[in-house]
Amino acid sequence: MAAVDHGEGAESFLAEVQVRDLAVSGVVVALAFLSAGAGQLLVGGLGARAALPVACCGLIVAAALIATALLGRLLVPLIAAAVLTGLATGVAVRDGVTRIATSVAPERRGEAFSAFYVILYAMLATPAVGVGVLVEAYGLTTAGTVFAAAVAALAAAVLAALVRARVGA
Repeated sequence: MAAVDHGEGAESFLAEVQVRDLAVSGVVVALAFLSAGAGQLLVGGLGARAALPVACCGLIVAAALIATALLGRLLVPLIAAAVLTGLATGVAVRDGVTRIATSVAPERRGEAFSAFYVILYAMLATPAVGVGVLVEAYGLTTAGTVFAAAVAALAAAVLAALVRARVGA
C-alpha cells in the first residue's frame, strides 16, 4: 500500500480540495453549523409530513456533493455540501424534537428526549470513529467517499421506509 498523508481533521479534509487557508476552513465549518440552525427554523414552513423526506433527500444530495468534492478535489461542491448537510440535519433534528414534544405523554418526555439525544450522539460519533479508522487504512479521499456512500444509502433507506409507510397508510 502506498504512503498516505493522514493530516488532521477538517484542515486535512479541506486540503484534499486544495484549500490551505485556515480561515476558509473555518468558514466552511461555520456554514455547516449555521445551516443546521437555519434548517431547524425551516421545519415550520415544510410541515411535519414533508420535513423528514426533505431532510433525507438533502442528505443524499449532500453525500453526492461530498464525494464529488473529494474525488474532483473541488471546493464549490464541498461548500454546497456543508450548507445542504447543515440544512438537512437541522430539519431532521427539529422534526424529531417536535414529534417527541407533540406525541409523547408529558410524564415520559424526559426519557424520550434523553433517548433521542443519546441516539443522535451515537449517530454523530460512530461515523467519525469509523472514518478515522478508514483514513488510517486507506486515506481521506477513500474514507470520505465510502462515508458519503454510506450516508446516502442510509438516507435512501429511511426515505424508502417513509414512502412505504405513507403508501400503506
